[in-house]
Amino acid sequence: MEALFYTLCLQHIPHLGPLKMAALIDQMGSAKNVLLFARQHQYYGLNTFETRAAFNNRDALMQIAEAELTWARKNQINVIGLEDPSYPLLLKQIPDAPYVIFVKGHLPPSGQHTLALVGTRRPSDRANGHVKQILQAMQQVQNTVVISGLAFGVDRMAHEQALTLKLPTWAVMGTGLNTVYPALHRALAHSILDQGGAWISEQGHKSELHPGIFPKRNRIISGLSEAVVVIESTCKGGSMITARLAQEYNREVFALCGRPDDSTASGCHALIKNHTAQLIESGQDIIQAMQWNKILQNYNPPQREPHLTFKNIWNLFLKQDCWSIEALYDTEVENAATIAEALFYLESEYFIKSLPGARFQRM
Repeated sequence: MEALFYTLCLQHIPHLGPLKMAALIDQMGSAKNVLLFARQHQYYGLNTFETRAAFNNRDALMQIAEAELTWARKNQINVIGLEDPSYPLLLKQIPDAPYVIFVKGHLPPSGQHTLALVGTRRPSDRANGHVKQILQAMQQVQNTVVISGLAFGVDRMAHEQALTLKLPTWAVMGTGLNTVYPALHRALAHSILDQGGAWISEQGHKSELHPGIFPKRNRIISGLSEAVVVIESTCKGGSMITARLAQEYNREVFALCGRPDDSTASGCHALIKNHTAQLIESGQDIIQAMQWNKILQNYNPPQREPHLTFKNIWNLFLKQDCWSIEALYDTEVENAATIAEALFYLESEYFIKSLPGARFQRM
């Protein structure tokens, strides 16, 4: 507990990030020694005015750390230090792992397949279908956890679909755990806890909201994850940061391809072109690339059935995998309007996929 207390003190020193903190602790032997003696030395660029002022006011740092621990106890929040056995093993492997994380909910340190889904805050209408299909595939994999950042857009879709499909999900928050941001996601955040998930942050309960906290949050998303999937993204934004960091941490990165003229897919296209991400078309692609299919040998997936309205068209695909639209019209099992409606429904629900030449194939 002493090491955790002094590490919390160090986390509130301006300009002292995880890498500098690691170097100082290595140099001086412990977080306590850093706090007590580092101000006497000019280690690792600690000669800024704000940093010197913080080291010169150790009592204030200790009061802040004690307040953090008291607040955490009152709110059933676990404060987990880097050397704690309950610290997530994957996160511990990254070079700039946070020395302390705050966790509310259930966060096993290992034994899960962790998959992050990230993307733009302004996704297209297709994005939710992509998220749904990927996570439906993940139901086949034991102990899969879905990770995202609780933001608008793709993040929200990922958490909501995970809850719908009864998959545990972890929300990595840029704010302290006393604040759900955005506020509109409070109900969603509490549903995550109710269904066995977790909130995770490196920020204390009095941290201020500013743009710089979100890139720091993104590194935790990447660090916790075996693989990161970019659903949709422009060429700038948090999702691209998350993907780049995942690559730096030797984690797998996947991306979906969109239309060439679609700005919400431009970031995905860039990731694929520069070989940061592997192109995927379905959740099964992820399972195969990650070799998670090795644990599916004894799994019998439940059979999905489309809506009864489109049963006649679906039966054709059960008899023959691939159909052209002209061939479907020629069967005369339904009129042209019903066939078109059925194809739209079956594709949107990922029973079939479209191919060049107005053809459709069963998935």
